[in-house]
Amino acid sequence: MRFIVDANVGKLARWLRMLGYDTLFYRDIQDSELVTIGLKEKRIILTRDTQIMLRRVVTGGRAKAILIEGEDPREQMRHLIKALQLDRSQQF
Repeated sequence: MRFIVDANVGKLARWLRMLGYDTLFYRDIQDSELVTIGLKEKRIILTRDTQIMLRRVVTGGRAKAILIEGEDPREQMRHLIKALQLDRSQQF
């Protein structure tokens, strides 16, 4: 699994990298650019930005995006594990 993470869940990107996931993170990136990279590189977009979730490429299924809930990175990771059914042997 490959991810692209927007600035509002940057700590989650660090956690994913520590777990060995290919994760891109850009501190300053426009939503359109983030989605374009996600599409081009077949990455799952991780965001707290509801506007990204409303984009046609996401609602139409061309780009996969997950709306991350909460501000605590541990809660965000738990949410992601549940959403993607990742390896549950990791404890957060």
